[in-house]
Amino acid sequence: MKLKDPIKERKIMDATIDIVHAKGLSGFKMSELAKRVKVSPSNLYIYFKNKEDLLLSVFFDTAKKIVNHFNESIPNHPIYKKRIESVFQFIIHAKINKIKEFSFVNQFVQSPYLNKKHFEQIDLILENVFGIFRDGQTEMILKDKVEVELIFALVDGTTSKLVELHKKGKINLDKKT
Repeated sequence: MKLKDPIKERKIMDATIDIVHAKGLSGFKMSELAKRVKVSPSNLYIYFKNKEDLLLSVFFDTAKKIVNHFNESIPNHPIYKKRIESVFQFIIHAKINKIKEFSFVNQFVQSPYLNKKHFEQIDLILENVFGIFRDGQTEMILKDKVEVELIFALVDGTTSKLVELHKKGKINLDKKT
């Protein structure tokens, strides 16, 4: 049995993100991935059982990296408004600068690869993000009867639209905006 090379495994995962960003999840082919990382298609299966295992691994690895960076970047400011501003700024900045990763994550969440167990794992990954919204509910700034997942969806959708408008040159996303 061949040993896994962590550098090659990372190249496989990064190339997966690149291909899905360029061609979409439905256009992702293991054979193209093998060519891109310069391994035989059979060698991909040293690292991942199958295509689904690869895509799930890349999804959870990417989601955890984004959320870990979020957790490290958001200050626990005593004024809730400052905390929520930091959340918006982080998400907007990340969506602009990590476009491939967000493209992959967004496509994957819409795919049939995820099941109820996976969504429970996603909720655990997002627990600190949801915690910020719960803080707003506790401080009676956000409606306490609204589920934090709905608040997250509103923030995600709003930031996605803002980034889209920014990329089209319709608005400038600076600190003031």
